Amino acid sequence: MPNSFGQSGKESKQTLSDGDFSISFNGHIHKFESPLNGGSDIEKILRGYITYGAEVVEKLIGEFVFSIEDNKNNKIVVGRDRLGGKSQYYSHSDGTIKFSSEIRDFQFPKCLNITIPNSFIEFETTLEDETLFEKSKALMPGHVLSYYVDEDRVEIKKYWDFPINVPMFKGKDEDLILELEDRVMQAIETRMPKEPYAILLSGGLDSSTLGFLASKIKKPDAFIISHFPGMPVQFDEYEFANMVSKKLQVPLIKVVPTAQDFKEKMPKALALFDRPLASAAILPIYMIAEELQKNGIENVFTGSGPDEFLNGYARHKIMARSLEDLEKFIENPKLLETEWPTMVSYLPLMIYFMEGKKDKKLDFTQKADRYYHLIRRGNSGSTAPLEFVRDLFSHVENNDTLRQVSYTDAKVSFPPLLQLEEKTFGAFGISGYTPFLDQAVLEMAFGLPPHLKITDEYRSKHILRVIAERAGVPLEITNRKDKVGFATPFNYWFDNELKDWKEKLLQHAGAELLTKTSGVPSRGKYDRDIYQRINMILWMDSISQ
Repeated sequence: MPNSFGQSGKESKQTLSDGDFSISFNGHIHKFESPLNGGSDIEKILRGYITYGAEVVEKLIGEFVFSIEDNKNNKIVVGRDRLGGKSQYYSHSDGTIKFSSEIRDFQFPKCLNITIPNSFIEFETTLEDETLFEKSKALMPGHVLSYYVDEDRVEIKKYWDFPINVPMFKGKDEDLILELEDRVMQAIETRMPKEPYAILLSGGLDSSTLGFLASKIKKPDAFIISHFPGMPVQFDEYEFANMVSKKLQVPLIKVVPTAQDFKEKMPKALALFDRPLASAAILPIYMIAEELQKNGIENVFTGSGPDEFLNGYARHKIMARSLEDLEKFIENPKLLETEWPTMVSYLPLMIYFMEGKKDKKLDFTQKADRYYHLIRRGNSGSTAPLEFVRDLFSHVENNDTLRQVSYTDAKVSFPPLLQLEEKTFGAFGISGYTPFLDQAVLEMAFGLPPHLKITDEYRSKHILRVIAERAGVPLEITNRKDKVGFATPFNYWFDNELKDWKEKLLQHAGAELLTKTSGVPSRGKYDRDIYQRINMILWMDSISQ
C-alpha cells in the first residue's frame, strides 16, 4: 500500500497482526459492547473490526486511537475516541497517506511552513481539523477515517457528538442527584487501576469531590498539587488541598514552580504540543508529571469536565443574567456584595463583557454574539470565528443557554485542556483518567434541568456541590466563591524576575505571528497576551530544533 502506516510518539503503542489485518492501538478501553468481550483491548478491537467494520468504533468507550490496515479490502481505517483523549493526525497528498499521534512526524524541521488561522488569533487554539502545519490535519474526536487505497480517497464520518439535544431528565431533584452520583462512581470504578495512583488536586470543588468519591472505592496513594508560597489564593490553593489530604489521610505531594523553572521547563513542555497552548496550567502540570514519575506513580486521575459541562465558569453565570442586571452591577458595584457576592472578584470581567456592546460587528441582543465576545482573546478581522460560534449555538434546540455555552466550550476551549493533560502525562509514561468525562456522565450533564447547574441564586455547579457535601468534602471548599485551578503567576514573574528575559524574548521574529489587531480590550492583570506571545516563540524554537 502506498502509505506510511502506524503511529509514533513517546507513549507506548500496541500492534497486532491477524491474517489480512494489522492494528496499531494506543489508549484505554473501559467498556465494550458484546461480543467484543474477552482478550486484551487490542484483540477486542481487531476482532470487532472484522465483525463490524469501521462501525466498531461506536462500540468502544474510552480514550483511544487505532489504525487498522485492512489488506483484504485494500483500505486503512483510523478511529479516534469521542472526546479526543488521544491525538491523531494525518497527511494526504500524491497517493500517500500518513498517520501519527505526533504531528511533527509529517514535517521536515528546516522546511516548516507555519500558518496562523484566524481561529488561533481569536481563541488561542485551532478549531476542528485545523493545525498550524501545512498539509496536516487533525482527525477530529468522534470521527473515523477510511482511506481507500485503490482510489486514493479519504472518507471521514462522524459517529458521535456531544449530547446537546438529549431530552431533559425528569424527576425529583434528590433522585437526579443520586443518579448523577451513581454514574460518576461507576465511571471511577471502571477506570480504577490495580497499580498505585494519584489524584491531581487543586483544592477546588471538582478535584476534591473526585478525591472523596474515589476513596470510597480505593484510596489514592497520593494527592499532588502545585504550590506558590506567598502568592494570593488566585494562584495558590494549598490550604484547601491540605484540608482534603488531612481529612482523607492521604499524603499530599507538592511541587513549587519558580520563575527559573519557567525559563528552563516551559520550552520542554511546549515542545510536546502540536500548537502553543495558552493555558496557565502548562508549567504546573509538567512539573507534576515529573514528580509523579520520580515517585514511581504511573496513573493519575484529574477532575476535568464539570466546569465546562455543569457550568462552573464565571462567564457562564454572566451569560445566565440579563444585560440590564449586569449594567446595574457595573453602575453600582456595591450591589454585588449583597445581591451577587460570588461575583465580586469578577467585576472586571463583567465590565469587559459589557464593552462588547460597542463592537459594531456584534449583535449584542444575540446570545451567540455575547458569548463569542466573552471567549475571544484577539481580533483577526475575519467574521469566520463569530460565525463558528453562531453555528454552534444554532445546533442546540430550545435555545437552552447553558447547553449552548457548554457546547461551545466543548468545541473551543476544552480540546486544548485535554491535549495539555494527554501529551504531558504521556511524555512521562503516565496514564491519565477523567471520570467526569465518561459518556454516561456527560449525557446526564447535558440533560439536567438548568437549576441543578446554575441555581436561581446563581450558585454554579449546584448538583456537584450537593454531591460533594454528601461525600464529606469540607464546607470551606463546597462554599468557596472564587475559582482558581492550576494557575501560574506568569505576569508577576514577567514584571519582576523575568522582566529582562521577557523583553529580550519579545524581540524574536516569532512574536509577530500573533499580532492581534485592535478592538478587543485588555483583561488587565490576568491578560494572557504576553504569555501567549512568549509561548509562541518558545514553541517555534522547539519545533525548529
